[in-house]
Amino acid sequence: MSGALDQALKLLNRKALSRAELEKLLTSSREYSPEEVQSAIEKCCKIGFLNDRLMAEDYAKTLEERNISNRLMRRKLAERKLSEYADQAISELFSTELERAQNALAFKLRLLAREKDPRKKREKALRFLLSRGFSLSVAAEAYRTALNAAEDTAEYDADDIINDNI
Repeated sequence: MSGALDQALKLLNRKALSRAELEKLLTSSREYSPEEVQSAIEKCCKIGFLNDRLMAEDYAKTLEERNISNRLMRRKLAERKLSEYADQAISELFSTELERAQNALAFKLRLLAREKDPRKKREKALRFLLSRGFSLSVAAEAYRTALNAAEDTAEYDADDIINDNI
């Protein structure tokens, strides 16, 4: 095995890398010729250790669990040199952007439970969603949905109390 291939396998063993990331790491060491680097990358692809499409899908699923927007996902995939596969990877996710915004907001609203001023609470919640890359329309829709769910729960609780006392 060539030194470039050994190094490539060591790098891939530590962390999933895109083809471009692996190429950059191997060429930055200046120990290997461009031909050795390309040969090592081709061998890694051939044996299945390097697949940008699958990596983009896995990374998108990891980002989905963090409840971030499609826009921020695209940017993070581009940072990993996977923008070519971003749209396909995002389209295959289980949750929609609105669902991820609602999940993120549910977490944030638990932290904002002590905030008494409804205007401040709304502003903090919307800023939180905007910081995760959600558009204002998605953030506002998620907040409206959360508000409606809270009102429905409050009405249900009030009805239970009234019915229990009758």
